[in-house]
Amino acid sequence: MNMKKYISKKIIKDFVIINVIINGIFYIIGFKNFSGQLTFNDITTDLFIGLMLLGAAGSWIGFVNMRKELQKGKTDVSNFQKSHFYHLLPKATGLRILFLMAITALITLIFFILLPSLLGLDKINHVIGFGFKTITAGLMACVIGYIVIDLSISDYQHQPMPTKDTTVV
Repeated sequence: MNMKKYISKKIIKDFVIINVIINGIFYIIGFKNFSGQLTFNDITTDLFIGLMLLGAAGSWIGFVNMRKELQKGKTDVSNFQKSHFYHLLPKATGLRILFLMAITALITLIFFILLPSLLGLDKINHVIGFGFKTITAGLMACVIGYIVIDLSISDYQHQPMPTKDTTVV
């Protein structure tokens, strides 16, 4: 399997599907007893908090799982081209998670809260609210997933290769 296909499958399987399902469940739980006219403003807090929590948890779990998978050596990553930003980003997992949460917050605030508000999206129904939340969860999962995979593979390529002890006793 080529690297692009591998990364695409990992993003969809490990990030998108899980985030869409969890955010969909949170939407249903949060709005199951809601009556009256639903507005876009009603879902923004739920959307923001859900994406931030899943951005943090998804990236943390992603870093752990990718590290384990790469150490098993099931995938050849020797031809992977790391991003130009790899050396600019923090190396500590905790700092990376905070960085990804900041990216999630920025993208969510601009494109999924501010922009719809400026476009006049106000009164919506539950189908639109549910669809908007699950679609934004999927899009953010793609962004977070790609960054996590890129950083994880780049870390793996830069780690020292284990050497065999060849000393004779």
